[in-house]
Amino acid sequence: MDANSPEDAKALANEANARLQEAYEEVLPQWKILYAEEVRFNRRLSVPCFLDVQPQYFSATARIVFVGQQTHGWWTEWDGCAESLTVTRISDFYRETRPKLLRNYRSPYWQAIRQVAIRLPIAEPESSIVFTNIFPCDVDKKQAPLHLHETFRLWRVLPRELEVLRPDHVIFFIGRGYLSNLPYFFKSPVLGKLSTTTPILSYTPEGASWNGIVSFHPNYLRRAGLWSALDKIVHLASVPH
Repeated sequence: MDANSPEDAKALANEANARLQEAYEEVLPQWKILYAEEVRFNRRLSVPCFLDVQPQYFSATARIVFVGQQTHGWWTEWDGCAESLTVTRISDFYRETRPKLLRNYRSPYWQAIRQVAIRLPIAEPESSIVFTNIFPCDVDKKQAPLHLHETFRLWRVLPRELEVLRPDHVIFFIGRGYLSNLPYFFKSPVLGKLSTTTPILSYTPEGASWNGIVSFHPNYLRRAGLWSALDKIVHLASVPH
C-alpha cells in the first residue's frame, strides 16, 4: 500500500514500527548477552540503533534509506544497567536523536547525508529520511573487533529493516571494508569493485524492490578528493524506481 493521504502514511508507519519492534525484540536479548561478555574484557558495546519510522517517510516522493558502517558512539552512556534497556526506550532515544545528528554533526558522513537530502525532492528530511547501518552498534566508539562481525551479521538487522521499510533507494556509504556484507545479507554478488575511478556502484539484489547505490564512506570521499561522487548519487536517487 502506498500513502495516498496522511492517514495512510500514519497507518503505514504504525504497521512498520510494530514489525520493527518485533524484529528488535529478538535482537535485544542477544545484545545484552554480548554486552555482558564484552564487559569482562573491558570493552564497551554501544546501544544498538533501533529505528522508529515517521509517517513523513511513507508520504515522501521517494523513500530514501542511508546505510553507514556502524553507530560510531551514538549512544554509549545511559542510566541504569543494560538489563533495564527496552526496545521502546532505545527507539525513542534514536527518534529524538536523529534530527540532532542530521542538523548538527559536522563529520563528512553527516555533511554528505545533508547534501544529498537537500538536493533530492524530499520534504521534511529530518522526519522523512531514514538512516541505519551495516552493523547496529560499535565497540568503544570504534569499529567492533572482527570476531564480532559474524555475530552482528547473524542478527540480520539491516535486511529485516529494509524488508519492513520498502525503500525506493538505498544509499550505502560503506566503503570496501563493509562491501562483503551485502552478498551475505542479500544473497546477490556486488558486480564490480569500488575504486578511485569507480567510486559508485549500483546494487539491486535479486528480488529486492529497492535500487541500491554503493559508495565509499564520506570520510574517504573527502580525503581522496572524490566528493563530486555525491552528484552522481543524487542523480541516481532522482530516477524513479
